Amino acid sequence: MAINRNQVLSFFQWVRENLSLLIVSALVLGAVKGYFYPMEFSRVICGAAMFFMVYPIMINLKIEDSFKEFKNFSKVLWVSFLVNFLISPIIAIGIILLFLQQNVYLAIGLLLIGSIPTSGLTLNWIHQFKGNMKMGILLVSFNIITAFLLVPIFVPILSNFILKSDFTINSWVIIEKIFFIIVVPMILAYLTRLYFRKTNNTEFLQNNKEIFSGISNLGLMLVMFLLMSLENSQYVFQNVLNTLIVIPAIFLYYIAMFFVFVFGIKRFLKDDEVIPLFLSTFLRYHIISLGIAISAFGETQEGILVMVPIILGILIQPTVVSLLGKKYVLVPKTQSLFPSKV
Repeated sequence: MAINRNQVLSFFQWVRENLSLLIVSALVLGAVKGYFYPMEFSRVICGAAMFFMVYPIMINLKIEDSFKEFKNFSKVLWVSFLVNFLISPIIAIGIILLFLQQNVYLAIGLLLIGSIPTSGLTLNWIHQFKGNMKMGILLVSFNIITAFLLVPIFVPILSNFILKSDFTINSWVIIEKIFFIIVVPMILAYLTRLYFRKTNNTEFLQNNKEIFSGISNLGLMLVMFLLMSLENSQYVFQNVLNTLIVIPAIFLYYIAMFFVFVFGIKRFLKDDEVIPLFLSTFLRYHIISLGIAISAFGETQEGILVMVPIILGILIQPTVVSLLGKKYVLVPKTQSLFPSKV
């Protein structure tokens, strides 16, 4: 029986609505497979899965058009820069000093979360929240490019000097991973859009945005399954008690970011600036963090712990956005966040 487009869209909508549960399922299945039939680390397999996850999202991200709006949205761009590359890393470092100083690997995972901002998936949330899409595309594009330039510089500095770790994160590893996970899919996505433009078939891309996003979600689940299938992933289960402390640390990071925005930054914004700026600063680019963690530490047993905070972040982040974002971020500034009950 042939599958029609509406059935595909319904399936991907179901995947999006149940993504957290499906990710947990992928993690559990991967862990079971890893226990009985562990897989050795493979850069090729993990890299291919990540490309499968990132490329479809990049198709929806028209960077070449977004910077035409630079002058119109210059204020929110600089605010996003301040939050993503100053406030967020400072919050992450503060939480590391409180909770994770004794476990450098978990600390590195949280540091990567705090240092690498927003992804193309942010656009799905902006669309869902009925935010300004032009502003959102520009914010996402601006922060991705800025991350490519800055993250290879300050992540090694922070990890080596603030955490005083015994190992170093090579800047070239970060550059290489960002290049293959961001730049290559971005270039190929641009060439894809160019091809459809030349063939006068741009409506195909426009009409299938949700399908591309759905394919990306399937890629995310595949990456989670592969990670937990690794032989080194068993080290996490052997050290469960040592890793539990990262759970309150991750929650505290997201709650701190939420309160900084809602009770600080939001008051200086226009109503139509709130949703794109909140989502492009609160939502982190976990896939890049995961890619760097895999490249730098995937071949070592203890290094698998770097990925634990990132995986938890992937699970916690959409839940916090869904529960708190709609209730407090979407409230106009003229209305009280905590209205009295009648």
